[in-house]
Amino acid sequence: MTLKKRLLGAGITLLGAIALLVSVPVFTQDQFDPTAVQPRGCDPAQFNCGYNPVSQERFAAIPPDDATKIRHRGLPSSADLSSKFPPVGNQGQQGSCVAWSTGYALKSYHEKVERNWAFDSPVSGGQGNRVFSPAYIYNQINGGRDGGSYIHDALGLMVNQGASPWAYMPYTSSNYTRQPSSQARNEAKKYRASNYRSVGGQDVNAIKSLLSQGHPIAFGMSVDDGFYNLKNQVYDRNSGTNYGGHAMTLVGYDDNKRSPRGERGAFKIINSWGTSWGDNGYGWISYNQWIRQNPQAYVLYDRTDSVQEEETEPDVPVQEEDEGGLQPPAEVTASKGTYADKVKVSWSGVSGAVAYAVMRAEPSNQNDFQFAAYA
Repeated sequence: MTLKKRLLGAGITLLGAIALLVSVPVFTQDQFDPTAVQPRGCDPAQFNCGYNPVSQERFAAIPPDDATKIRHRGLPSSADLSSKFPPVGNQGQQGSCVAWSTGYALKSYHEKVERNWAFDSPVSGGQGNRVFSPAYIYNQINGGRDGGSYIHDALGLMVNQGASPWAYMPYTSSNYTRQPSSQARNEAKKYRASNYRSVGGQDVNAIKSLLSQGHPIAFGMSVDDGFYNLKNQVYDRNSGTNYGGHAMTLVGYDDNKRSPRGERGAFKIINSWGTSWGDNGYGWISYNQWIRQNPQAYVLYDRTDSVQEEETEPDVPVQEEDEGGLQPPAEVTASKGTYADKVKVSWSGVSGAVAYAVMRAEPSNQNDFQFAAYA
């Protein structure tokens, strides 16, 4: 083959490669599909997109934050905590937004501030040792069904148990029943929160005060077509179909941010719908629209002493103690090949037990138990 022919062949190959590259529709990477993040039940009939609000009576019973009890003057015109939040994740079609808001976003932020560590989120290809698992929280508070959850349940679990790093209980949008291993529970103990408080949705200045002091806000509100289709703008009005409740986290505010209808001032949100939604996964809601939505909002306070505890406690798995003081059932037996399509498990009853959880582990990894059934 002559040099001319070689060059010609190379040119054809190069042109073919160029044609292949430009034939791929680049815009699809940035196009947001609402159905890709809508759980089953996220529709006008069921009104369940993952966040379940509590009754006004129940919300009023939660201790309010001190910021709601004082008048605020001289607040900064803006605050932005987003640089200390993990990379925006995507919950998929699981109704775990509460756990993404409180565990992945809020808890990862707290530990970042306290430990000054670099995130290694699996969202960006990391190992997940320095971000926190939504699955650890959601799978324990959803009652065994993918029907959403309550923010105060998630925060209460983080106070009582802590939060597990992602690496010890990876998130999978198709699995909402797997329970934490003993190792995940042991790791979670190192990352307990101290307490949480409520913040009324009408108290804009209290929320601004908390944000300006470095305290993000977990909240839930109903979402509609206008919010799903938000793109580089401020959400300032209800539009289209209302689908139900969704949980997110406030990470900042700007008094000078203007909305399309001219409303001044807005809160900044980190969402769990991936980076194609909003402004690379973040969004804005005007102060006035926030008041109209009247979200149930919460602030979580972390236990900073847990940083010292992690440095002194041995990193070894321990058996989780039963909170109710109940002993495991005795005389547990399982059939071995008797049935072609099932395994029959039996055990002796335990006084005081109201339910039994059946867990299973592979022989090769007898410490990694996974949920199998309730009885």
